[in-house]
Amino acid sequence: MMAIKVSEIHIYPVKSCKGIALSSAWLDARGLRFDREWMIIDDHNRFMTQRNNPTMALIETALSNTGLRLTLPDSSFVDISLTLPPIDQRIVEVWGDQCQAIDQGEAAAQFLSQFLEKPCRLVRMAATWVRTVDQNFAPPGSQTAFSDGYPLLGISEASLADFNARLPQPVPMNRFRPNLVFSGSDAYAEDRWHTVRVGEIVFRGVKRCSRCRITSVNQSTGEFTSNLVLDTLAEYRKIDRGLVFGQNLVHVGSGQVHLGAPVQVIVESDLP
Repeated sequence: MMAIKVSEIHIYPVKSCKGIALSSAWLDARGLRFDREWMIIDDHNRFMTQRNNPTMALIETALSNTGLRLTLPDSSFVDISLTLPPIDQRIVEVWGDQCQAIDQGEAAAQFLSQFLEKPCRLVRMAATWVRTVDQNFAPPGSQTAFSDGYPLLGISEASLADFNARLPQPVPMNRFRPNLVFSGSDAYAEDRWHTVRVGEIVFRGVKRCSRCRITSVNQSTGEFTSNLVLDTLAEYRKIDRGLVFGQNLVHVGSGQVHLGAPVQVIVESDLP
């Protein structure tokens, strides 16, 4: 078998917006640094995603040492400082969790509201806030930012290749929005990864990822396509009361992960 390595690293600074491909990334308590640290909320302080707002896929994100930039398809952009004072604090909701967040100002709110054609605001998770991961699956103390539920998602290239072999036309990996992509493994090997070492960082596979209708959004056009992705998963990946693809991961400790980092499977589970 080929050596398993990290072939892609992605963060998604704003939940449900376009991601950023990296050559390396730091892991802090919540996961990959800046991953889903920001979120767009509606006028009821509830999270917004591509599930109901597919054009969010077209909002590009970029990070510098001083700020976050959001850019639209027409090249208009807005800059948000990384050092905004925590003046306008509010409680926001993501999947039933109440979280303390910092509003990112009127310019960002107007910019996004005009593009998405509905009132919305951009918020950032408060630096001191702790959002714990479901303790039924993850080790005690595991945290995440504004992800759906877990700090990282890992998928192997072989899994996507096997899935695409079942489709009339292949779909890219970005339909599944992973943080870490792995080369050199068998298809769906990540399903059975209980404990793996990636470079110097230990990860635990805690739960296969149940997929939703975001997999039907073309990430290049911001439009819903057919339900073929979910329909195909339903034919052979209906497991754990969901249509699963990829493995949710939590990390032990902090450190850095790099492209090309070797992956050592320490403990495999006996999942089917």
